[in-house]
Amino acid sequence: MSDPGTDRAEIRMVAKAAGRRGGAGKETAAIGPRAVDRAAAILLSFSFGQPSLSLAQLAQAARLPKPSAYRIVSSLVTNGLVRQAEDGRYEPGFRLFELGAIVQSRLVLAQVVAETVQTLAEETGETVLVTQVDWTSHEVVVVAKVDSRHPVGVLSPLGRRSHIAMGCLGKAALAGLPPEQAGSLLTDLPLTRYTERTITARRALRREIEATRQRGYALDQEEYLVGVSGAASWLHLGDPRPVGALGVVGPSQRLSAERLAQIGERVAALARALSFERPATAGA
Repeated sequence: MSDPGTDRAEIRMVAKAAGRRGGAGKETAAIGPRAVDRAAAILLSFSFGQPSLSLAQLAQAARLPKPSAYRIVSSLVTNGLVRQAEDGRYEPGFRLFELGAIVQSRLVLAQVVAETVQTLAEETGETVLVTQVDWTSHEVVVVAKVDSRHPVGVLSPLGRRSHIAMGCLGKAALAGLPPEQAGSLLTDLPLTRYTERTITARRALRREIEATRQRGYALDQEEYLVGVSGAASWLHLGDPRPVGALGVVGPSQRLSAERLAQIGERVAALARALSFERPATAGA
């Protein structure tokens, strides 16, 4: 982490440079797609892995000159979309939290599964997650969750994204696709190794997806995170493609193969009850 004093000094220098160029007035006078793209690039530089960034880091991530980055960040701070911490670094602002809450409240999937998520959490005592699939980017996003009641559980923040093939929730989404669509998608899907148990061979992943489709739920035994296992099933809300997946995850030491199978059967039953127009499978 950089020195707070250095960050603040750098910001003052860049602010002076921006002021000498008179850029602030010129930028606001010509608001258009380019300005919006630049502001979006700044906001999208933040992530769970990097929730706090210096001006230099923001400029580098957004591929902007520091004076331009400073002007945009200053405007975002004024509008509450970004905040400046005491150490001079920047963080997402509280206005984004409000907007995120609005997005979450409008998610039909999160509303539909709310009661089921609570039920499953009470029954299993483990972390329950609901992901929504972004079929354009081939990613799953956590849209609802209930944390484990145990002192040691699995942390997975709302809004976290991951590749669709990773873990039980991603595999469940793939298994819920019509076979021909799943086969086509698996051909181009990037496969990254996260642990020694991650499935990176396409032929093996195809077999795994077919087995998941037959049993009605997906299993993950330390394929995405070491020490973490889970079971999940797909959700259909009137579309041939799954809208998302419902799953339970927890420390592997509490989730034996037998326990995972029991949870998987329960998750699949609840997912079937929530879904409609769910394609018929042997596990359904």
